[in-house]
Amino acid sequence: MRKLKKILGPFLYRHRHRLPLRWQRRYFKCVTLKPKRGPIRGRVLLSYALTSAGLPSDHPMFAYHTGPWESNQIIRMFNRRGFIVDCIHYTNRSFVPRENYDIIFACTAELYRLVAAMPRPEKVVKIWHSVVSAIDYNNAAEINRIKELQKRRPGALYFPKRQEPHERLFEPLMELVDYCVLFGNDYIQNTFPAAFHPKITRITVSGSPLSYVKPAAALVPPEKEWLWFFGNGAVRKGLDLALEAFAKHPEWRLNVIGLAAEEPDFVRLYRRELFETANIKYHGYLNPGSEKFNAILKRCFAYIAPSATESISTAVVTILQAGLYPLLSYDTGITLPLGAGMYLEELTVAEIEKQVAAVQAKSDTALAAETGQVQALALKEFSRENFLKGMGDFIDRVLKENNLLQ
Repeated sequence: MRKLKKILGPFLYRHRHRLPLRWQRRYFKCVTLKPKRGPIRGRVLLSYALTSAGLPSDHPMFAYHTGPWESNQIIRMFNRRGFIVDCIHYTNRSFVPRENYDIIFACTAELYRLVAAMPRPEKVVKIWHSVVSAIDYNNAAEINRIKELQKRRPGALYFPKRQEPHERLFEPLMELVDYCVLFGNDYIQNTFPAAFHPKITRITVSGSPLSYVKPAAALVPPEKEWLWFFGNGAVRKGLDLALEAFAKHPEWRLNVIGLAAEEPDFVRLYRRELFETANIKYHGYLNPGSEKFNAILKRCFAYIAPSATESISTAVVTILQAGLYPLLSYDTGITLPLGAGMYLEELTVAEIEKQVAAVQAKSDTALAAETGQVQALALKEFSRENFLKGMGDFIDRVLKENNLLQ
């Protein structure tokens, strides 16, 4: 049996692109997708979202977080330009390249390991797609937020959830890469050293699909409730701060949509605020296109996002497109229109109380006008069309500058 596996293994690997996608994912942890027509110009290794590689554009997976859709589209872009793409998942730390790649495109510091495993790493075009702020900044921001929590609640134990690996490789990684394509504005770019900026090309993230976008008449509903909506990493995303602030003000109502209940250390610290406080309602994770999500949106007029670090937050983009008034940290990567929406100058409970009170004090007319400006910008700036254009233009430039279009 071992001899048979030894003989069949290399054969199946060479012809894995002929196997069903689910078999490629299961047995090789790699999906190979070839151009449907035209000459083959080269080969790309993409470390991003394996689960969505090769799926049709209307697959139900793309109704959730936009990352799998963006990964899927990057594959399609390279295929249309004549490149075979091997896609692995960004968490895969054991894949060893067996092909001669022209480009390695990765969204984590695993790029360094993948390039180092190539026979001639100097011949490979190295693209780092940074979907977070600078690695050292990202990691320190979450740790500092935990320290602040422990000052407010001595003895509190909370394990960090969103630490980027390979922080000590950050400087060598910046030296290694040829290009960095970044989701971010000036604030996010400035978390990286200035000397690295010439390698950076900024493009915009796309929002998750919505089945309900508020019309102008519905921007300020009579309930005037608030929303906190993020993925995992409750402390990094500032849920602790929001819960403490809203628990002190029973006249404000906060809806929490996310994964906080899946963090047992967070639940141990905030069980009362999350589950036992009358003006705070925890809904768990919800699909942004679901009817339950829409029902909550219709009661809410404002969104609070006290995140300590992001690139451009997909969650924030999605909610702004839906039509909620933004109270954001600068670290969400969003540049608001002048005079529309508000920023949190400090990530503290006192600052949140102050700014929420200021938003509450605005007239419905002013709130609707500001929210409408933000919504219009978000729908235009963070569209899927904008992502496709930005990423497509970037890929074309890389191929042209490296003579890979011949």
